Amino acid sequence: MAGKWEQIVKYALDLGESLYVAGGEVSRVESTVSRICYAYGAKKVDILGITSCLIVTVQTDEEVITQTRRVPGQDYDMHKLSQLNNLSRCICSSNVSLDEFRERLEKINNKEGNSLKKLAISWALVSGFFCIFFGGDAVEAVYCAVLGALLRVMYSYILSRGLNNYYAILICSFAGGLLANGPMTIGLPLNAAAISMGNIMPFVPGLAFTNSIRDMFSGETITGLLRSVESIILCLGIAFGFALCTTSSEVKSDVNAWITIFAACGGTIGITLWFNLDYKHIFMGTVCGTGGWAIVMLCTSLGLMEFLCYIIATATLTIFTEALARVYKCPVTVFLVPGIVPMVPGGLLYRTLRRAVSGDYQGFTNLGVRTVLISFGIAAGVIIVTAIADVITRRLDEKGLTKRFIMKRDR
Repeated sequence: MAGKWEQIVKYALDLGESLYVAGGEVSRVESTVSRICYAYGAKKVDILGITSCLIVTVQTDEEVITQTRRVPGQDYDMHKLSQLNNLSRCICSSNVSLDEFRERLEKINNKEGNSLKKLAISWALVSGFFCIFFGGDAVEAVYCAVLGALLRVMYSYILSRGLNNYYAILICSFAGGLLANGPMTIGLPLNAAAISMGNIMPFVPGLAFTNSIRDMFSGETITGLLRSVESIILCLGIAFGFALCTTSSEVKSDVNAWITIFAACGGTIGITLWFNLDYKHIFMGTVCGTGGWAIVMLCTSLGLMEFLCYIIATATLTIFTEALARVYKCPVTVFLVPGIVPMVPGGLLYRTLRRAVSGDYQGFTNLGVRTVLISFGIAAGVIIVTAIADVITRRLDEKGLTKRFIMKRDR
């Protein structure tokens, strides 16, 4: 019996670790591990998940088992996330043997993720379209796209040589700054600021920073704090790398709204490829990213406060993604993450910390407040709708109107 339960907890942690690495939220990981253990007959399950560690204690009729797992960083893979989610649903709804559990989990984990070629193409799309988003023209966007692909190859090579993520981002930021300013040094009138912003968007942890605020809203305080500190450190590295290659040009603040919506659409396509969405999900993921930013632009044109614009946009987007998740039978994250990427203040976070690196503390304060307010607005919109959806789902569960597995502690 002891060997069996040790295996159950181990496999549950294996799935939880894979789920987190693929982009699952800490709350989803905790819930999934708990449900699996309850499905196999556990009497009580306690689990603590933070960004780098999972600790689970399972109480059975005969014993208490505790296991700890060191968890690596996240690398979004929505296709893998969907498969892991489907496996956990299958385990919780039917009698799956431990051997079958292990074999199916190994099959999912052994599948190759994105190739370097696909990653380079996706970064080219993200960089090029976000260059347009920040005021670049067609020529600057093409040049930025080429640089984006080169930086992705450079980034992967540096990581393969054993250097950690911080060093890799610092080196790539310095190289990106040099290459963005290169045309100006030979007399070509290109907007280095727009090119730089396009190139750094794949690096800037705007999504991680926004998710850290969302985690703290959800009660995952430790996880939220760790993520926010990590995001700030990464942004400081990016800002320092680009600060070594200063440019006199500025990012345009009067870009036409329709152009930004077009750029958000193209950038989101790149994001869906980068995060490895199933091909059947790419179209709706792109619709989410484009629609979310379009709502922000619409609310802004109506004269609403910026903070309120982002709350309305993310709340509407979350309602839509909750519906899509039920239609496609996959996690909400698959559509929500690419949906909010155009809205997250990644560029603003970078500019905020660059002001600090350059000694402009007044600009740092002004932009910092704006960055935090936008992040709070995005997180609030998601949390409000998610909380309401959870209450509705729980009520349907209690009335037996859904087939979702209910944990014993929920009853």
